[in-house]
Amino acid sequence: MNSAKPEFLASEILDRAFPFHFAVTTEGRITHAGPRLHQIAGTLLGTTSFFDLNALDSTLPMRDFNDLRSMDGEMQVVELPSLNGIRLRGQFIFQKHTETMLFLGHPWITDLSELEGHGLLLHDFPANSGVAELLILLQARNNSVEEMRGLAARVREASKQLEVRNLELEDELTNRARLEEQLLQSQKMQAIGQLASGVAHDFNNVLLAISGHATLGCAAEDITFARRHFHAIQEASTQAADITARLLVYARQKQIEIVNINLEKAIKESISMLGPLMSDEVHIELDLDPNATNVRSDSVALQQVIVNLIVNARDSMPKGGIISVRTRHEEAYSPQDMFGSSRPPGSWNVIEVADSGIGMDETTLSRIFEPFFSTKEAGKGTGLGLSTVWGIVERSSGYIDVVSKPEKGTTFSIHLPSIDEPLDQDVRTPTSTTHNSCRRMLLVEDDDLVRRTISEVLTYAGWSVVSASCGEQALQKLQSNDCTFDLLVTDLSMPGMSGRELGKAVRASHPELKIIYVSGFDPDFDDPRAESIKVLSKPFTMEELEHAYNAL
Repeated sequence: MNSAKPEFLASEILDRAFPFHFAVTTEGRITHAGPRLHQIAGTLLGTTSFFDLNALDSTLPMRDFNDLRSMDGEMQVVELPSLNGIRLRGQFIFQKHTETMLFLGHPWITDLSELEGHGLLLHDFPANSGVAELLILLQARNNSVEEMRGLAARVREASKQLEVRNLELEDELTNRARLEEQLLQSQKMQAIGQLASGVAHDFNNVLLAISGHATLGCAAEDITFARRHFHAIQEASTQAADITARLLVYARQKQIEIVNINLEKAIKESISMLGPLMSDEVHIELDLDPNATNVRSDSVALQQVIVNLIVNARDSMPKGGIISVRTRHEEAYSPQDMFGSSRPPGSWNVIEVADSGIGMDETTLSRIFEPFFSTKEAGKGTGLGLSTVWGIVERSSGYIDVVSKPEKGTTFSIHLPSIDEPLDQDVRTPTSTTHNSCRRMLLVEDDDLVRRTISEVLTYAGWSVVSASCGEQALQKLQSNDCTFDLLVTDLSMPGMSGRELGKAVRASHPELKIIYVSGFDPDFDDPRAESIKVLSKPFTMEELEHAYNAL
């Protein structure tokens, strides 16, 4: 029998206030008995588990320590068999530091005459009930303090662990950012290498054609044969311009002019250019809906989209097959999921290019519009074809959908807004060159070869040309020349004074002079006097120059 006193109270105070106190362990053993309880009950206290005695006068069953702990702080009546009928009244209080339930009680009688029958004395009862209440509050406070101390310790430990984890997370994020940067740089270099090899392949083919036909043209003794080679050189130059145009469209450095165009006409003109590119094993079938009439797009860019899709379809059928080019009109009253987007309701004209080729798996299909991604061999493509198609369709307020299965072919669907408005005249329609030797032009170009070539062609076209290699020289010739100029043609990108700066200086001194800028890319040019300014992309034809001049 352990008669040691609880640590939170002085033994004299506890024994005097509650001579019948005792504690119950988690196993149900009665321990820490008060002096009078120990005196009356003797060794019988430790013989039976408290949970087997049905000692509590309560309607709730008590099976284990958790049930007893649920009575913490409530007034209870305890009847122990070893006390010969003496009933105790008091409160159970949980002691955290000893993991026991301490009972603070005293005999409970309703008549003083019962004292003698139970062998009880007056000192078996608390002299002041306030002392008992004070001790109970003190125990509750101590329990709360212990719990708060334990909670504070756990918080400190958790804070330390959180601080360590934060440091580990910061290191992990730093390492991840470094790895992502390295991966991005690696992907950039890989993309640049793939782009460079593809562009080099395409340009080398063009240069081979140009140099070969130039050699044959120079060696030709008959003017008819020479012209045939020169026409081939012009075609090769057009192909080179198309390569740079695709790069600029992808980079969004080339403006596309949205106009109203006839869809059937655009498709037929596109297919008419594909004759030399189609083999005898590949056939194009047309199924054009007469209700799919006009759309808004760039006429040349739309043809580029159609040609690109047909050429891709051709490449996907190495053994030949049929390429179906279809159109249809759709009136949509609800959104429709497209490739990576959702097409809103509206009136749409749809172009479909379908092949019976090798098709694509889901992994390849998910990447086809990525810049520089190509399934072709190295050097066989820039990987910009479909990304350019995406850019053109997107800037035409259109949508793309793709369906493909391995060995089942692929179908591309281009959805463009349908319009009922009149068609616009294509600004690229060639205009007849008017020979007029009275027109004077100031040509500014820093590249000697380009300047000489343009000057000679302009002179042949009927212009009187004065050339300058830089902006400063152009201003000097403009001021010193006796005759006024009808037009200033200047490159935008030049060392020293740029074409834009030259234009501002000329505008200040000669506000009536018409200006045409030329550039290797189409800048987003904004000028309050736009009615007297035009921008042409290199390479440009004399017909385009004449059209721009006449439009000023």
